[in-house]
Amino acid sequence: MHATGTPEWVSEISSAPAAPAPGDAWALSWDGVHEGVVVIAQVHDDFILGIPVTTDTATSTEVTVELGTTNVALWPQAETGLGSFLLHRRLGNVLDDAQVREVRLWAAERANLSTLISGSGSANANSLTELLDEYRRRCFIEWPSETELIVDVDATGMNARQFRDATGFDTPRVLELWGGDLLDEAELHSLGDNAHAWTMPAHDLITRELATPELKPLIVELCEAAGVSERQARNTARSAYALAARTASVSERASTRAADTLRVLIQDAHAS
Repeated sequence: MHATGTPEWVSEISSAPAAPAPGDAWALSWDGVHEGVVVIAQVHDDFILGIPVTTDTATSTEVTVELGTTNVALWPQAETGLGSFLLHRRLGNVLDDAQVREVRLWAAERANLSTLISGSGSANANSLTELLDEYRRRCFIEWPSETELIVDVDATGMNARQFRDATGFDTPRVLELWGGDLLDEAELHSLGDNAHAWTMPAHDLITRELATPELKPLIVELCEAAGVSERQARNTARSAYALAARTASVSERASTRAADTLRVLIQDAHAS
């Protein structure tokens, strides 16, 4: 399943799925739209460091490699942190671990290239600036955003019943919030002066699981079936996942639970 605007040379590449790893090239997407190609430099819990890839002719500040059957340029000086949820499809391995280190040290002017080759000619500062601007925008695509918050249960110093009494939220809703559901705007407002102390960004186990690229195809399918944005689809899945975690009939394994949750949501969307 290709995102809108995916270049033909990217669509033609066929590669076996695998977990994100340094040296692998990935196509990116958000909201069903192609957002470029990167080679992964580092993998972290909920984000990657990616080296942009273009089909421009490499100059003396880029490295030339082959991806699929296409000669491409790697722009290590434009390495950017990107949310793991942007990873759409693996395109194959481009660099081994030693070469990832080699190209990063070279970009930092701490070593020369030994197994890789740079392009030739003067660097195009305008092209680099444009590329940096593009990837800076992608860096600021966040899910969840800073305004999408959950209850910090430990920070409240309460159990669910005490929180219900303190906030006036009904019991079913408190149980959802205790399970990691996102607070809506009205709920945040009703917390008043306690909103900052009792909440935290939703960067938890649920988010990390739903952000894995293995689930991206199901997220995209839910967007299409329900006619919603990727952010809406992910937030809906978060809520459903929290409920599934309390349902004995759903797998106890987090990865299976997340996939099962998305499949149920997709079925419901098609049925409605």
